[in-house]
Amino acid sequence: MANSEQKMPVDVAKSSIEQFQRKYVSVWLMIVLGLLGVITAFCVTTIRDLKEVDPVLLRLLVAIGGYVLLASVILGGLTLRMTRQVADAARQLNECMEQLTSGESVATIRLQRGDYLHTMAAHLNEIRKAMKQRRELVRELEQRIGQIDAELKAKMTEKEKSAWVGIRNDIHGLIS
Repeated sequence: MANSEQKMPVDVAKSSIEQFQRKYVSVWLMIVLGLLGVITAFCVTTIRDLKEVDPVLLRLLVAIGGYVLLASVILGGLTLRMTRQVADAARQLNECMEQLTSGESVATIRLQRGDYLHTMAAHLNEIRKAMKQRRELVRELEQRIGQIDAELKAKMTEKEKSAWVGIRNDIHGLIS
């Protein structure tokens, strides 16, 4: 149960990243379709209002409409690519944070070339290294405490041993 509770924020984060991408694509499609509709309406209205359609004007209107549509598609595609690069990086960072939170060992974060958030990944890698060093230090301290505990028990009387076990349990309760 604790495991599913720890994973829930990452699932929410993944979901929010995917929602952002879907919303972005929806807005982008509405803008492109709106521009296409406005250009089409302008061209039809202009052509209908003119008695004689000048072929140069017609070509100019079609060229302007095509340019605006092509520019919208290119800019939308580039922006969509950029959001994907941010979303992929954010997904990796979220997975790393989930692993760090659950105490798992975390591999070095390596973002793809062109992805954004490299600075955040570098900071998380530093946090990962520091946590690994602290875990190793805690293990060493636990081993040393165990050795000291065994040495003390060897020198104590039975009455002192029972008192020491109580004190040790109190200390472990404070630490946990």
